[in-house]
Amino acid sequence: MGGGLATLGGLGMRYAVVSTDGKSVAIENAAAGWACLVSIYVYVFGFAWSWGPVCWLYPTEAVPTSQRGKGVALTTGANFLLNFLVAQFTPVLKSKMHFAMFAMFAGM
Repeated sequence: MGGGLATLGGLGMRYAVVSTDGKSVAIENAAAGWACLVSIYVYVFGFAWSWGPVCWLYPTEAVPTSQRGKGVALTTGANFLLNFLVAQFTPVLKSKMHFAMFAMFAGM
């Protein structure tokens, strides 16, 4: 996942062209554009078989049976809250940082 995001961020920072009004970003190099698509697929593949299912599987096993309902409710609520925050801040970060945002996420 980190490799896919780092590659996407690096290629974007190197090959992205920001429009004069600053509202759009494009990658004009065709090979770099295809490499960006591949790096997105690498990230999605990595997430789908590693971290993606963990937030649903781990809480059901880590919490004692007597408290499982409350524990799963708490972890599911935290998951949705944090996903909401990421969804709210990503457009702001993207408009300010452009492709450097992906490198930041890779570092995290």
